[in-house]
Amino acid sequence: MDLSGSLATATWPIVETMYGSLGAGTGSSLIDTVLRSPVVLTGALLQLMAGAGADVGSTLGA
Repeated sequence: MDLSGSLATATWPIVETMYGSLGAGTGSSLIDTVLRSPVVLTGALLQLMAGAGADVGSTLGA
């Protein structure tokens, strides 16, 4: 069962659509960090799940 791959396939397009228009940022590192934290946290959580389930075939999606 590839739970992390299924979640990555379902959530990554949504994250890309929501945060893909940020481009180079706002110019304030604090605001950029706050705005980009959901993207980073989503990726980190998916990587953690894939790493924990690597022995059962988990991936980061196609």
